[in-house]
Amino acid sequence: MTNIFPPYRGQGEVHFLKLMAEEIENGGYAPGLTFRSESMLCVFRKFRIVCCPIYSDCFLKIKIKQIKKKYQEFSELMSQDAIYWNKKNNVVYGNMKLLSEKYNVKKKKIVSIVNEFPLIY
Repeated sequence: MTNIFPPYRGQGEVHFLKLMAEEIENGGYAPGLTFRSESMLCVFRKFRIVCCPIYSDCFLKIKIKQIKKKYQEFSELMSQDAIYWNKKNNVVYGNMKLLSEKYNVKKKKIVSIVNEFPLIY
């Protein structure tokens, strides 16, 4: 029972995103530049200290790729005319037909997918 890993989802993912945002703000990145490998390793080290030391560089790099993919999906979604984002309430709403065609899932699943996007954006 002691070898059960704590879940990455939830607070771990939010904390990982906050660490990345802090590193970008403190690193003096110009818009459009990519995340430097030194900064990435610094974020990994901080994340392991705060959350859990069991996550490897490979695992965290995969998470960064997934975050980039979600960011691109959200940007594409926001470029649609019938979709809106209420930043104050952190809610995406609009044409459910367009969302269901895009994600090909039921209404409940769309809500969970769309709720993750603003966190990354």
